[in-house]
Amino acid sequence: MKPFFLLLLFAPCAFAQQAQEKKHRYLGLGFNFNSLQTSELILNVDPLKYLRTEIRYGQRKSSEEVFYQNTNNQQLSANLLSASRSMRLGLFGLLPLDDLLLFGGFRYSWGKATNDYLGYDSFNMGYYVYDATSLINQIETVLGAEYRFANRLALGAETAFVLGKTDQSNNGLNPQHGTNKQNYFRTTAFIRFFPF
Repeated sequence: MKPFFLLLLFAPCAFAQQAQEKKHRYLGLGFNFNSLQTSELILNVDPLKYLRTEIRYGQRKSSEEVFYQNTNNQQLSANLLSASRSMRLGLFGLLPLDDLLLFGGFRYSWGKATNDYLGYDSFNMGYYVYDATSLINQIETVLGAEYRFANRLALGAETAFVLGKTDQSNNGLNPQHGTNKQNYFRTTAFIRFFPF
C-alpha cells in the first residue's frame, strides 16, 4: 500500500517535468545583423535534436552619383552601381541545454560582387566607367550559441574562422586579374523564429 501512495505522490511531479521540456523545432527562419549592408536571410532545418542544416542568402545593391569635369570644363555626373550576393550552406552539431543551444560545425560560402569605378583615359583625355568583379569562395569553422527567450524566438551569436580566396578582375583600360587568399575571424549576431 505504501508504494502505491508514493507512486501517486510523485507521478504528478514527473508528468509536470516532462510538460516543461521545450518542444523540438524542426524549421527556423531568421536573419543576421552583422551590418545593415550585409544582412542575410537564414533558413535552418533541424531534422534531429542534435543536427542542423542551414542555408543563408544575402543580397545588396546600391548606387552613388559622382561628379567630374570633362576636357571642356563641363560638370558631368556618372551613376556608379554596386551589387553583391552570397549563399552559405552549413552543417552543425547541436547541444541543447534548457533554453540555451550550443552549436558547432562547418559552412561553405560562395559570393559575387560587382562595383563600378570612374577611370581616366589619359590618351583620349576623358573619364569612363568600368566595373570590377570579385568571386569569393570560403570555408568556415563555426562555434556559436542561441538563447530561446520565447517559445518560438531565439537570439544568438557565432564566431567563425574563415579560410577563403577571392578572384578579382576588372575591365578597365588596363585589365587586371588576381587572386587574394584570406584567413580571419568573423562574429555575427542573429535572430531566429521557429514556426514548426
